Amino acid sequence: MKKSYLYITLFISLLGLSSCDTDSEASFLEDGEDLGFTGTEDDIIDFLTEDAYQGLLDLGINVNTGKTPPDVVGSYLISPNVLKATNIPDDGFDIGDGFFDKRISFFSQDNDDLSIEYTGAQIDPDGNTTSTETGTESFITGSGNNFTIIIRTSGVNQTGSGNTVSITNGLAISGTITEEGILNVESGFIIIEKTGDTEDELIDEGEGRLFEDQDGLTERI
Repeated sequence: MKKSYLYITLFISLLGLSSCDTDSEASFLEDGEDLGFTGTEDDIIDFLTEDAYQGLLDLGINVNTGKTPPDVVGSYLISPNVLKATNIPDDGFDIGDGFFDKRISFFSQDNDDLSIEYTGAQIDPDGNTTSTETGTESFITGSGNNFTIIIRTSGVNQTGSGNTVSITNGLAISGTITEEGILNVESGFIIIEKTGDTEDELIDEGEGRLFEDQDGLTERI
């Protein structure tokens, strides 16, 4: 009888352990659903869509994942701003072609939830702002001095035929922060969604370009 009791006790104990393990795993999974953006590649895919993220990778941008990014708050000027890659058929621009300088600004960085705010502007040779963009939502990833900022922007364009086109872009900006600015900065975009372009005048969903600072240093301004 003692032996039978031992088996029964052991069986009940194992059932208890199994139940606790299952409960712990379920609790962990439930908690995991509320972790938010944690700087992983999966988080970036969830935020941008898999196609948009893959499009940026195909353009050649270096993505620095991680949940301990450096402080990048400030404004910087990408100059000379040149084309590094494109996937637009018959783009009309060659690799190495120069575009207007681009001012990029980062603020309200919060490393607890990895949120950050972003604005950008194209600057002509006379110093005039020719266009602007603002992130509707942005996150920062990275570790050490290396970082990537993932951004969604939404806007409206008027085409030559008079159509009003709504566009959602996925942007990524990568580099290495220093006291002087950002080393080896790359700035890329992909069209995530486009509606209203009935004459097909603008670039299509999944298409985009990658730019770099030709001299390697994007200075603080």
